[in-house]
Amino acid sequence: MKSLIEIQTEVQNIIREYPEEYQRFKALQDAGYTDLHYTYVKNIGIGRIQYLKRKNIYRLQVAPTELKKNYPAAWVVDISDSNVDSYAELPF
Repeated sequence: MKSLIEIQTEVQNIIREYPEEYQRFKALQDAGYTDLHYTYVKNIGIGRIQYLKRKNIYRLQVAPTELKKNYPAAWVVDISDSNVDSYAELPF
């Protein structure tokens, strides 16, 4: 089980290493991040994390934000909070 910091670092390294989206999505799936989908976001930014309390998931944005029907949308990876080590020390 990885900490949130480790997951964010790994995803950001994949984003930097693969500028083309198709290769990036393939690399994310190879790394075990299989819940990849296109959805509306709250302008969190590429490589950033947002916690959704009602769904109990961490949402990592892996592609730039685009407008879809005048609302921001992007490709994201959802990670269940039960798969994240919450006991790791956070830097803030």
